[in-house]
Amino acid sequence: MRCNVVDTTAGHMKLLSETMRICDKNEIYITSKMKPLEALQHSCNVSDECKTILINNMPIAIYGKKAMGEKALVWLVGTDDIERHKKDFYKITRKQIKEYLKEHKVLLNYVYAGNQTSIDWLKKVGALFAEPQPFGVFNQDFMYFEMR
Repeated sequence: MRCNVVDTTAGHMKLLSETMRICDKNEIYITSKMKPLEALQHSCNVSDECKTILINNMPIAIYGKKAMGEKALVWLVGTDDIERHKKDFYKITRKQIKEYLKEHKVLLNYVYAGNQTSIDWLKKVGALFAEPQPFGVFNQDFMYFEMR
């Protein structure tokens, strides 16, 4: 098995949008009403950095960050293949978070309170959460999170 991180391409976005986890598709929709590919294109366009985690040359996750002074907005979406490659996924994402925290005091974003898969991962990589509050186009419960 070959695992690596590369700059995101249009091809990665297309492949991942077609195989994206249901929990990520749902979160994208209730946040913005966007389709997965549209959301990936938008997110990568507004981010300072957009990376793809590949396993055997297939994207299992795409993530990015947008610097905001001492803070940075971070995001990640993935496929169900993350579950099969958890060890590599956690190793890569923990390392990337440490790198981002060398550049920024705080990494932040919001996560849909119903997206337990993402919440569990965020807890394991050190995120702290605020109480749920209405957010997104449907005013659903989202939790602000940050990592320091």
